[in-house]
Amino acid sequence: MKQIWFPVIAAIWLTGCATATKQSARIEDREVLDAAAMQKRQEQVAAQRQRDEAEVARRAADEAERQRVELERIDREQKIARQMEEDRARQQQEEQARQQAEEQARRQAEENRLRAEEATRRELEAAQRLAQEQRLQEEQNRLAKELEDFRRQLDTQRTRDQEKTDGKREKSQLKEDSAAVRNPAGEAIVGGAAGDAAIVGRSESEVWGQLKDASGLLAKRSVYFAYDQFVIDEQQLPIIEAHARFLIANKALSIVIEGNCDDRGSREYNLSLGSKRAESVRRAMLVLGVSGSQLRTVSFGSEKPVELGQDEESRAKNRRSDIVYPDEPQ
Repeated sequence: MKQIWFPVIAAIWLTGCATATKQSARIEDREVLDAAAMQKRQEQVAAQRQRDEAEVARRAADEAERQRVELERIDREQKIARQMEEDRARQQQEEQARQQAEEQARRQAEENRLRAEEATRRELEAAQRLAQEQRLQEEQNRLAKELEDFRRQLDTQRTRDQEKTDGKREKSQLKEDSAAVRNPAGEAIVGGAAGDAAIVGRSESEVWGQLKDASGLLAKRSVYFAYDQFVIDEQQLPIIEAHARFLIANKALSIVIEGNCDDRGSREYNLSLGSKRAESVRRAMLVLGVSGSQLRTVSFGSEKPVELGQDEESRAKNRRSDIVYPDEPQ
């Protein structure tokens, strides 16, 4: 019996040993496999760590490169900004220098212009003074000659009047006596011609009546002139003499001599010409002995015409000096 079970037990034991050996082998194989797997995982982890480290290093390098590029860009932009600021400052300085130079040149030009204008003005004033002095001298010479001519004309007129013996009364009333005589009643008579003789000294109405006597020269109140002239014509002298004698005999009276012109010429020229015509009559009366306080002149130029026509006859009536008695009753 023991012989039967011994092989069986031995077989079972052997089988168990084999199984145990196989299990042990499998365990060892599993341990080897696990160790290999562990090593492989460790290697994989190490490789992953290396890759991660490499990635981190790459990223750090990339970040460093990016920062370096960014810093270079910022530095380059700052350099460009500084350069632009320097260029702008330089341009401003150049612009300021240019403006200062232009302002200095303008001031210099203005000073030169003002000096030139001042020099020109002084030269012009000197020339004007010289011309004015020459004109005054010429005017004085002309006035002296005019007065001399006027005196000569008066002497000629008086000589002609004295030479007339026919006693006829002419329309021009050229014959007048320069001396005043007394009538039997003791009243003063002015004028030599019968038509011009008038009694003054009685009453105011009689004095003014002499001016209204249409047959006498005192009724004529205008002295006429040739075109663009202010020299008194010989034919106008009797009118001036008659009014001069009347003013000498009546010292309380005064007149205004109004110079006038025709419509030709500018306003300024006509006012000047009218003033010269009035002054000519005034000087003639001064020569005849009228007091200067009795004489006043004014010029109306062409602004006070008596005729509005454009023909020569109308214009001739406007070229005149009117003798106006301001106090004469209407």
